[in-house]
Amino acid sequence: MALPYPLPDDPRKWDGWKLYNSNNLYERLGLSYEENPGQQLIEECCRQLLLWWQKKLPLKSQPNNPLAQLLGKAIDEAPRLITQAKVVLLDKDQRAVHDQQLVQQSHVSALEEFQKFISFSLADKRLTPSAENGLYGMGRNLGLSDQMIAEAIEQSLLEYGAVRYDPEAAAAENAAKVIAEAEAKAASLQASAKAAAVNGEQSTGAAPAGQPDPEGFQELVEQWKEKTEWGELEDEDKEKLLKWAVNFHLPEPWAKAIMDDEEYDPDAEAKEKAAQEEKKKKMAAAASAPKSTASNYSPEQEKGMFPPFTNDLGMQMIYIPSASFKMGCVSEEAAHNEEPQFDCSLTGYYISKFPVTFAQFEQFAPEHRSKRPAWANENHPAVMVTWEQAGKFCDWLSSKDGRKYRLPTEAEWEYAAKGPQNRRYPWGESEVAGALANFADSSTNFHWSDPTVNDGFAQSSPVGSFPLGISPFGCEDMAGNVWEWCKDALGDYKSSAQTNPCPSAGAQRVVRGGSWRSKANSLRTTARLGQMPSYFANDIGFRVVCVRPVIKSA
Repeated sequence: MALPYPLPDDPRKWDGWKLYNSNNLYERLGLSYEENPGQQLIEECCRQLLLWWQKKLPLKSQPNNPLAQLLGKAIDEAPRLITQAKVVLLDKDQRAVHDQQLVQQSHVSALEEFQKFISFSLADKRLTPSAENGLYGMGRNLGLSDQMIAEAIEQSLLEYGAVRYDPEAAAAENAAKVIAEAEAKAASLQASAKAAAVNGEQSTGAAPAGQPDPEGFQELVEQWKEKTEWGELEDEDKEKLLKWAVNFHLPEPWAKAIMDDEEYDPDAEAKEKAAQEEKKKKMAAAASAPKSTASNYSPEQEKGMFPPFTNDLGMQMIYIPSASFKMGCVSEEAAHNEEPQFDCSLTGYYISKFPVTFAQFEQFAPEHRSKRPAWANENHPAVMVTWEQAGKFCDWLSSKDGRKYRLPTEAEWEYAAKGPQNRRYPWGESEVAGALANFADSSTNFHWSDPTVNDGFAQSSPVGSFPLGISPFGCEDMAGNVWEWCKDALGDYKSSAQTNPCPSAGAQRVVRGGSWRSKANSLRTTARLGQMPSYFANDIGFRVVCVRPVIKSA
């Protein structure tokens, strides 16, 4: 926080005068506790404010003047309270006491806000490891210590009657139980078969020992699904189940078919081999035939083939032509995770001009209306959304609109932001200014805030508020406002050339673009961070990609 220079003479053009009686003595002087102002700054701010109020004294004799009515008793009280603030802050002992009170008040406010996130996470009276990790991330963002976070979580678990629940561990325990039962069943059937053979009889049973037991494996798969968080098998789940399939004497293709709810064809392997041979023939024929894929068209030709459109939710979708570009950054300002730079090739795609708004997201999840921050309206980017929820929104939109939507890959996001010119920021190489993006400016209270810039918003802003910050392809809000989820898992770059990269191995998912809480450096087109898929915050949103139709050969 900083006093504007010069101070506007008209109090209607400056709301800072209303802080003259704030319990926060720093605010009375137009300062902030986080800045740790020195004696000279405190005295200078006090001097400017007392001079401002002195000029308002003649209004006391003009009771019908609108400004006199606006300021009211503050004309008499403000000089005394401002002077009092200066005296306390210039006294080492009194200031220490006041600072401690502010810290305590800050913790109380932060805990109240943190409690909202805990309530959301414990809605089903279960706390998963990923949700707890997300709570720790949010608590740290609010300035809480790990001890305070842990105590708040433990207290809430007791109050809600909730328990910690690890879906993977529960599924593994249940799977072990099912496997043990299956092995016992197999042993019993084997014993029966031997006894029948001795007596010259034919044994009965659905799955004799050593024979495939698809029913038993199906039971294991269904019980595993019931214990997962979303009722679906992830790649890691399938890998573990495949290892256990041998206990049911099932070949891998049969086990995969059961996990994917598909019928198993005994001739599948032979058919697959024949299909691969046919594919090789087609690829060889395609190599010698005239090319007809979109990558052989110029960007202008591709744009003509895939015009922009507006979908059922009113999202403006912009086409990004197929291209190859340098992904990452090698400049001195780059973080270690932006290197090494490598050659990246992308197939053309559509991307939304703006991040998804509350109005659009709430058509998918009406209950999300309660999670809007106090400052946000329906045209602000939808925040408090996890990576998992963003993916489900894309699935819902695909069903509603009839086109395939998903989160952008990190490569797609970066190219849409910086274009073929390899821009440092979406608008070019120039430094961040208040007319270009919403970031941590003078209206925010972070220690990294830029006191020389005011972008007009203390928190998030309605989408499209910074048209001068547009990317080369016409996308807006790609720098600042809110971080945006990408489809990829966060990982280290590789120097080798890649085509349509989208790594999935890793615990965290990528966020791009910076936010209203970010310093200017985080708004660069190559800056990247990671968060857990279950994490949500008031400065993380997302935009969508629409997969283009396939261009078929003539």
